Amino acid sequence: MFKKLNDKAKLPTRGTAYSACVDVCSLENVIIGAGYTAMIDTGLAIDGDWLYARFKAHITEESSEAEVMNAEQQFANFIATHYMQLSVRSSLGKKGVMLANGIGVIDMDYKDSIRVLLHNSTKEPFAINEGDRIAQIALLEHKTYLFEILTDTVRDGGFGSTN
Repeated sequence: MFKKLNDKAKLPTRGTAYSACVDVCSLENVIIGAGYTAMIDTGLAIDGDWLYARFKAHITEESSEAEVMNAEQQFANFIATHYMQLSVRSSLGKKGVMLANGIGVIDMDYKDSIRVLLHNSTKEPFAINEGDRIAQIALLEHKTYLFEILTDTVRDGGFGSTN
């Protein structure tokens, strides 16, 4: 599901067979100053070609046009209804290092290198070394709803207006 964009990048790994997420590693050595935020590259990207191949794996030369179209539609639906959620590893959170934006969302059509925004909330510099596990990623499904603009409303006010 991931591809290396750099030879030094490490593919994600699971801590245990039943881990909900995979761990991603830093591609670089970084010192995050006390109270500062750093963007750390993993050297990884979502491998759309691999994903597409998974949906087309059952297609053969004898497959009908409808079967081919069905695989392509399933792939498009998967891309539209899934995303990857990036979270800080609990071992970093325990040390006062967290995701700067709380949680990260990686859309399935994102092509660039996955980067992690880490914030050091401690009073001391914090070292991240190349190869350190810095975050975890889960593949999640979401529902897409169409939102309509409300033109008329009977409500007035905002925070606390409904008691």
